[in-house]
Amino acid sequence: MNVKNLSLICTTLLGFGFLMMLGLKDFNRTERKISVRGLAEKVVDSDVAVWRISYTASGERMEAIQTSFLNAQREVEDFLKENGFSDDEISKTSNLQDRMTESYATGKGARFVASGYHIVTTGKVTQVEKIEQKVDRLLKKGIVLTGSQKNYYFTQLNKIKPQMLDEATQNASEAAHGFAKSMNVKVGALKSATQGVFTIESPMADGENRYGGYGERNNTIKKKVRVVTQVDFDVS
Repeated sequence: MNVKNLSLICTTLLGFGFLMMLGLKDFNRTERKISVRGLAEKVVDSDVAVWRISYTASGERMEAIQTSFLNAQREVEDFLKENGFSDDEISKTSNLQDRMTESYATGKGARFVASGYHIVTTGKVTQVEKIEQKVDRLLKKGIVLTGSQKNYYFTQLNKIKPQMLDEATQNASEAAHGFAKSMNVKVGALKSATQGVFTIESPMADGENRYGGYGERNNTIKKKVRVVTQVDFDVS
């Protein structure tokens, strides 16, 4: 079963279960209205990747460290460009630390420590996932890597908002008719609707574990967009 079909089935089942538990927010016989909540969920692919590669060099002589660090910096940048990333997608930063000048210096370890990182910000999401598997080539060249972290983001929320709000409202309407039938009343016109907050989560997240575990909100390419609306209907 593909992700799209699974998403549709999960949306239907989750929406029904969610509304059975929480959907009937209020039923006011005096004002002749019923308040329900509607749920919509959609699995999407991230469209922006941010990849950070960190590296370091250390030693007792500043000149040697500078040479070593600049070599590491150059190797990382060449690696990124050779694998299809442009200057516009790459940024970098660096820092040189003299540990003997620090008040808490103990005299242990290398005196000079140079550290830095390259950040790739790109729409080539799948390429980042693929190229990150080749980072060991830098290790074989003697580069001391201290980290390789990828984060993925979905930035096209405004494009899917209208459709998801329609789905959530329809979901609420179906729930309202179900509750109204059990109460022997008829659902009339929509009185008001309140948009809930849109959330972008790990696909494995649920209503209680919103981010699917620490760090999982941004480290998966697949995302689950979720919104809950509150809708009031006339009843007769």
